[in-house]
Amino acid sequence: HTESSFLMSEATHAGYKEDGVEKYEILATLDSKTCNVCGELDNKVYEVGKEVTGVNMPPFHPLCRCTTVPHYDDTPTEGLTRVARDAETGKTYEVPADMTWKEWKRKIFIAPCAIAGATTLTI
Repeated sequence: HTESSFLMSEATHAGYKEDGVEKYEILATLDSKTCNVCGELDNKVYEVGKEVTGVNMPPFHPLCRCTTVPHYDDTPTEGLTRVARDAETGKTYEVPADMTWKEWKRKIFIAPCAIAGATTLTI
């Protein structure tokens, strides 16, 4: 899986360069299996041509599920969505496109804990 992720990432970025894409954005999977390394990089934007595998281009670790997408500063995100996965049912649902992994995790894990009376949760 990691080797194919590496090759896919290299091919994707070669396509970005060929198509004149100037920036790219990292997308981490919005589910309970995503690690903090990937979650911290979610929605971060970098310049095409300055990517370094494992630093600002996936894969970031073995079995990494992150991907990248072209980023255009002038593209509005209102009304656009991305997909998240429900930890209990495994079903996907839509969230706002600009929601980061950290925001998603807070909403899914911290809000229910606060309601239940938990006092701490490390993210």
